[in-house]
Amino acid sequence: MKRTLNILGLPLVGLLILIAGFLYFVIFAGLPYPDPSPELQTEWKYHENVSQIMLKIGGFVLFVGLLAIPLLLKKTRPRSSLNKNNVVKLALAFVQVSDTANII
Repeated sequence: MKRTLNILGLPLVGLLILIAGFLYFVIFAGLPYPDPSPELQTEWKYHENVSQIMLKIGGFVLFVGLLAIPLLLKKTRPRSSLNKNNVVKLALAFVQVSDTANII
């Protein structure tokens, strides 16, 4: 449960910010007035800008969260048992096998 929350936390936060930005636009900005006074026009434009900023931030957080999911799902691989001595032994064994193949 905790791992799922860690993996899906960032995309869910981004989605919530997107929904909040959309709701802010619908509630406060809505459709522009047909023939507004300059004060109403500036108020509407302010609320529209706030909602656009919220939508952009929410979209960015959602995008980054979706990109991070494969990285968080990636399981840590166990460390290789190859150290310097084992690599030298493997190389020598390969050389011996290839030499015997050339003789035949």
